[in-house]
Amino acid sequence: MQILGDPAQPATEPQRVQLVVGRGTWATWLLIGLNLAAFGWMLTRGADAMSVSGQMAYDLGANQYHAIRLDGEWWRLVVSTFLHGGLLHLFFNMWGLRVLGPFAEAYLGGAGFLTLYLICGVAASVTSIAWNPEVVSLGASGAIFGLLGATLAFFVRHRREMPKELFRGQLRSILMLIAINVALGLTIPQVDNAAHFGGLLFGFLGGFLVDRPLLVEPRMTVRRWIGAAAMVVLIVPFLFVVTMTSALVHGWG
Repeated sequence: MQILGDPAQPATEPQRVQLVVGRGTWATWLLIGLNLAAFGWMLTRGADAMSVSGQMAYDLGANQYHAIRLDGEWWRLVVSTFLHGGLLHLFFNMWGLRVLGPFAEAYLGGAGFLTLYLICGVAASVTSIAWNPEVVSLGASGAIFGLLGATLAFFVRHRREMPKELFRGQLRSILMLIAINVALGLTIPQVDNAAHFGGLLFGFLGGFLVDRPLLVEPRMTVRRWIGAAAMVVLIVPFLFVVTMTSALVHGWG
C-alpha cells in the first residue's frame, strides 16, 4: 500500500545519503575463508583447537620481535594476522570481520578493502612487537580495528553529506565500541591493545588516503592507488618512531 500526500501540499523528499557500492562482499568472504583455512592448517600441525600454546604459535609463524628483527623473518608481520590462538579467538575475530567488512568493502571496493586490511594488519604487527618485544602475538584483530578506523574516517570525511543525527549517532557508536575494546584490553592480559591501536590508526589514516566520492564507482583509481602506496611508505617511519619510543621504555636494543 502506498500513502499519497495532499495534492495541495506537495511532499518534499528528505535529503538522503547516496553511496555507489561495489559488487558483493567477495573480499570479506575471501579473508574469512583464508583465516578459517589457516586455522585448519594449524590443527593439522598439532595445534590445540581451544588453546594454542605460545611455542606452537611461534613455530607456525606468530609475531615476535626477535624472530623478525634479529632473524629477519619479516613474513611474520603478515602471516601472524591469519593465525589464531583458539576457536573462541577465531570466532570473535571472524564475527567482527563479518560485521565491519561488508560496509568497508562497499565503500572502498574489493581491491581498496583488501589493500587497507593488509596494511592495517602489518601496522598492527609492527606496533605489537615494538611495544611488547618479548610477547608472541597473533590474530586478525589489529586488521579488523583498521576497518573500524576506516569506518570512523568515512563518517568524519562525509559528515556534511549526511543528516547530523546520523553522523552523531554513528560517531557515538564507533567511539563507544573503541572505548569498550580498550577497557577490555586493560583488564584482560591476553588482549593486544598495542596492535589494536596500530591497526586503528592506520585504518583511520587509510580511510582518508583511499577515500572516494560517494557517487563514484568504488574502483581503484590512480589517486587511490597513490593513497594506498602512501600508507605503505608511512609504515617505515611509523616503525622507526614506535620502535625508538618503545626502546626508551623497555630498554632493549
